[in-house]
Amino acid sequence: MEKWKIFFMASRPKTWIAILSPVAMGGIMAFQDGYYHLWTLFAIILGGLLIQIGTNLINDYSDGISNLDTQERLGPKRAVQSGLVEARTIFQWALICLLISLLIGIYLVYRGGWPVALLGISSLFFALFYSLGSFSLSRTGLGDLVVIFYFGVFPTAFTFYLVSLQHHPKAYLLGLGPGFLSLALLTANNLRDYNQDKKGGRKTLVVRFGIFFGKMEYILSIGISLCILGGYFAFNKSLFGLLIVSILFLFALSLCYQMIKAKEDHQMVSFLPRTALFLWIYTLGFCLGSFWKVL
Repeated sequence: MEKWKIFFMASRPKTWIAILSPVAMGGIMAFQDGYYHLWTLFAIILGGLLIQIGTNLINDYSDGISNLDTQERLGPKRAVQSGLVEARTIFQWALICLLISLLIGIYLVYRGGWPVALLGISSLFFALFYSLGSFSLSRTGLGDLVVIFYFGVFPTAFTFYLVSLQHHPKAYLLGLGPGFLSLALLTANNLRDYNQDKKGGRKTLVVRFGIFFGKMEYILSIGISLCILGGYFAFNKSLFGLLIVSILFLFALSLCYQMIKAKEDHQMVSFLPRTALFLWIYTLGFCLGSFWKVL
C-alpha cells in the first residue's frame, strides 16, 4: 500500500468531525453576530485537524508498540499492528503534524494573545500524552473528561473568540454539545474494545465500571447534546431549529435503542461510524438552523 494511503487510513478520517464540528459551530456563531475572518477560521480548522491527526497517529504508534492492538482487535485496521508501516515512521508523521500545527498556532497566538497560547500548549501536551506512557489519559479513564473540553467547549469558544475577538458565555455553553457527542464517540470506541482493553490493562471508564455504565454514558452523552442544542434554539426562538432537533431526536432514539440491545463485541463495531455520522448531522442541523435565523 502506498504511504499516503497508509497515512490517510491511520489518521482516522471518520473521527475528524470531532474537531471540525465545534470549530464550525463557533465560526457560525461569530458570523451570526456579524463577525467573520476567513483566514483565521481556515488556520483554526487546519491547526485543529493536524493536532487531531497527530493524536490519532500517536495512538496507533503507542498501541502498536505496547501490543495492545492484536489480531483479535475489532474495528478498523491499525497501521503499526498490521505491519503496514514501521512504528518509527508513524511517530515521525505525528511529530510533523504537531510541528505544523505549532507553526499555525503562532499566528493564532498573535491574533488572540496568551489565552490562545495556553490552549495550544495544553492541546499539544494532551496530543502527545493521550496515549503515551503508563499513566496516559487513555489508560486511566481521564480521557473522557478531556474530550468534552478539547473537542467541544474550547474549540467552539476559542473559534468564536479568535474570529470576533470577543468572549461570550453562549459559545462555552454551546460547545458542550459537540463535546458530549465526542464523548459518545470515545465511549462507543471503548465499548467495542472492552475485552481487549481489559486484557491489556487499559483502565478506561468502561473497563473500570462495566458495560452497563458505558451504555448509560453513551446514552446520556447523546441526550445532553440534544438538550443543549434544543435549549439554544429555544432561547433564540427558532422554530426551524427546534424542528431540526426533533428530527435529530428520532435518529438518537434509534441509536440509543440499538445500544441497549447490543450484547456482543461485534455488535458494537458499527456504533463508532454511526455516532460520527450523527455528529455530522448534528453540526449540519446547527448550521441550517442558524442560517435560517440569519436569512
